Amino acid sequence: MVKSNPPTVRDFLSFQDLRIPLRRQTAKGLRLWSGLSVYRAPEQAADLAGRSPQLGRFVAELRISQDEGFRLELDNGKDGHCTIWVSPRRCLPMWCPCGRSEEYTLLMQYELWHVETANLMDDFDDEAEALDAARTYLTPDEAGVAVDVALMVYDGDQRVRSIHGDELARLVFGASPGEIRQSA
Repeated sequence: MVKSNPPTVRDFLSFQDLRIPLRRQTAKGLRLWSGLSVYRAPEQAADLAGRSPQLGRFVAELRISQDEGFRLELDNGKDGHCTIWVSPRRCLPMWCPCGRSEEYTLLMQYELWHVETANLMDDFDDEAEALDAARTYLTPDEAGVAVDVALMVYDGDQRVRSIHGDELARLVFGASPGEIRQSA
């Protein structure tokens, strides 16, 4: 998913490239932090973009030759999410025209997404663990900066729900929107 059509270099930056600190340092979190979120099929990315447009409204397809030097971790999230490690500047010449997202059905549990970069941060089977992770990022650090995240909640029989902004702050802190300071 990308935020602009055509995409810019910023659409292909990892958290590490953007110097966004990793607050929950798990082995999986460290791997995802330094890579770029991609999907095996455009329909999978379009589904997430349609359900959570703040992550990006367009789907870009990358075509990368094995000779071009990159690393790819397949299926490290649910339903086709993968992580790729490739220079962001090498992504722009490889992108294909974007399409608007369309509806598609996926079965998942909880995923935490970074809103600005539209990268998957972590996934969870347990609601309490997902809310705790969201709370960690929404809590301002020593410099007073909080990280804008979205929680994707997937119910096996129902539609995916994106919880972000004031709604997510109320859920994790139990406070009114004016009591929580968020910045990206």
